[in-house]
Amino acid sequence: MKKYILGMFLLTIFTLTAAAAQTDEAPIIGPLTITPTQPAPKATVTFSVTISGQSVPDEVHLWFKECNNQICHPPKNVTMTKNGATYTTQLTFSYSDATYVNAHVAAKIGTIWLLGHELNATLSAHQNNNTDNHTGKKTPGFETIPVFAAVAIALIIITRRKRS
Repeated sequence: MKKYILGMFLLTIFTLTAAAAQTDEAPIIGPLTITPTQPAPKATVTFSVTISGQSVPDEVHLWFKECNNQICHPPKNVTMTKNGATYTTQLTFSYSDATYVNAHVAAKIGTIWLLGHELNATLSAHQNNNTDNHTGKKTPGFETIPVFAAVAIALIIITRRKRS
């Protein structure tokens, strides 16, 4: 009976010790920001996030994908560098057809990964501060095909009437 009570006492001590060791405050992952706020496709941008709390992450990664209205290109995983409580990374987008970017941060503490808030950033339609000489005109030539077809049909009808 004494061994049983001693075993229960030791089990209780170990349980309380393990619970006390795990009371570290989980880090607080702040909102993810992008600079500039509405970059152009293929632009160079900076992502940053502030992580606070008693636990310091072992690793912080940015996971992002460039998307358009039809598809999302394969996601990319980039390691962020620490500067105080702020983690940043600078990168250049890869796809010229992208219209928005979807991103989030993952922080690793021990063997556990914590996910931050998701960021959806709309990409601007014009590069180089709207000086890309795009006038908004459609591709020339395609509207002339129906005109040529109508003229050819009219000529065929007129020449057949004159022959008869």
